[in-house]
Amino acid sequence: GCGHGLYICEAARHKNSKRLNGWDISSQSIMHTSKVLEQFNLKKKVTLEQKNIDDKRPDNIFDALVLGEILEHLETPDIALKNLANQLRSGGMVFINFPINSPAPDHIYLLKTIEEVVSLVRDAGYKVLETEAFPMTGYNLEKAISSKVTISVVVIAEK
Repeated sequence: GCGHGLYICEAARHKNSKRLNGWDISSQSIMHTSKVLEQFNLKKKVTLEQKNIDDKRPDNIFDALVLGEILEHLETPDIALKNLANQLRSGGMVFINFPINSPAPDHIYLLKTIEEVVSLVRDAGYKVLETEAFPMTGYNLEKAISSKVTISVVVIAEK
């Protein structure tokens, strides 16, 4: 999901980025991201597409996929992760950010532990390489876990 477009702009600015594709189910997000890319003169480096993440068509094969706070918005993130594996080259990387203990009106798939996020990724067929957890409240990790407050869980995995 392109969302506000700022993350894909930062990726496009990186010297090692050759080609980027941004997907979002929202036409408004695509339009907003397009304007942001244009403002920073990065539009030529990025292809934007209104696309459902559950789409099974492997129309492109990528080296890496980034899912920043996407999966909690899906009814079946496990199926989306499996479908996305078809769009990754062998050895391709996936970077996932999933907030746990994060109830919000648009969060329809709620997880409560770091282990649940890791299992979701592993059960979709990826090899988990690294996991990090960042409490969103200023608490240390131990207190955030015991208090059941929002923690941003980052998983780096390989196909």
